Amino acid sequence: MRRYLYLIMLIISIYGCGPSKKDLAIQAKRTQDSIDKVIELEKQKAANDERQKIADEQQKLEQQKWEEENKTFSIDELVGTWNIKMTCRNSSCPGVSQGEITTETWNINYLRNGIIVKVTGNNNTNSEYKGEFNGKFLTLQSKSIKSGFFSDKTIAVVDVRLKMTSPTELKGTREVVKEGPCKIEYTIIAIANK
Repeated sequence: MRRYLYLIMLIISIYGCGPSKKDLAIQAKRTQDSIDKVIELEKQKAANDERQKIADEQQKLEQQKWEEENKTFSIDELVGTWNIKMTCRNSSCPGVSQGEITTETWNINYLRNGIIVKVTGNNNTNSEYKGEFNGKFLTLQSKSIKSGFFSDKTIAVVDVRLKMTSPTELKGTREVVKEGPCKIEYTIIAIANK
């Protein structure tokens, strides 16, 4: 009988001293909760990293856009020969219709703190504009004047407003107001011939 008593005590000590099923379940639950928390933190970190990446990319794009919009160009980048394409977008003058395309060549020079543009092509071999360039915008004007005995009479005024978008491209408008009165508005794209 002693033998059985030792055996029973041995069995009780082996099974009685170890963690119970309840303790094992609690430990497994705690371990699973810890794993779930780590997974949730990793997901939050990944989401935060993705949001930060998107915010950084957006800020970079905004910075590039701002730099493009505020970029200025040197007078040397403007001076030279430019191929001009003008598309009529509105006209109240006879002989000129909407959608009509005119091409010219402009030779742009800097002279005495101003811009001089000599125009060739499209039967305007002696046209000339004068104006200013501020590093971004080119504004030009030309007036056709008819001389009279007692006074001169303006028969046409041409205003050009162009934005330099790159060292090889200008975009803008040209407005012609003629005697009559009538008005022609053009869209201009100019490409440097360098």
